[in-house]
Amino acid sequence: MSRFTEAELRATARTKTTVYESSERVLRASAEYPTYDVFLSHARIDADLILGIKVTLEKSGNSVYVDWIDDPHLDRANVSAATAATLQRRMNQSRSLIYATSPRSSRSVWMPWELGYFNGIKSAESIAILPIEGTGSYPGQEFVGLYPLAEKGYASGTVAPRVVITRGGPLRRRTKSLDALIAGADHYRLDT
Repeated sequence: MSRFTEAELRATARTKTTVYESSERVLRASAEYPTYDVFLSHARIDADLILGIKVTLEKSGNSVYVDWIDDPHLDRANVSAATAATLQRRMNQSRSLIYATSPRSSRSVWMPWELGYFNGIKSAESIAILPIEGTGSYPGQEFVGLYPLAEKGYASGTVAPRVVITRGGPLRRRTKSLDALIAGADHYRLDT
C-alpha cells in the first residue's frame, strides 16, 4: 500500500476539468446525491486535492459529500448553529467518513469537530484517515492515529488506484475494502 500524492491527486482532478472549467464547478455539477457513501472531511484550502480524492472514490461507484460543493451557501468562516446543523444532517446522511489530512489540514476548525460528531453517531469502523503523502504525524491531533488509514491499492490486473483501508504496521498489516468501510464492517484480513 502507499499514500496518495499531491501530484497524483492534481493529475486525477485535471482529468475532470478543462481550461474553461474550474475544479469547483465540476465538483458542484456532480453534487446530486440525497444520501452519500462517503462524507469527505478536509481543509477547504486543499480543494484541488479533494477533487482528485473525490474522483478516485467515485470511480468505484461511490457517492461523495463535499460541503462547499453540495452546500455552497455555507459560510465556513463563520461558525454558526445553522452551519453545524447542516453538517450534522449531511453526516447523518452519510455511511462513512474519510478524513483527508495534508500539511494544511491542521488549520481547519471543522475537521476535528466532524470527526468527533461522526464517531459519536456511527461506528468507528466507518471512519478512515486518508493522509496525503508527506503527512505522517499529527502534532496536536494525535487522536487521528486511533483510526485506520485509507491508502492507495490496486485490484488484480488493473492500473487504476483504488482506496484500501489498512490497520497495523508493515509486519501485521490488515486490510479491508472501501465497501467494508462504507458498511461499517470490521472485516479485515491479514496481509501476507
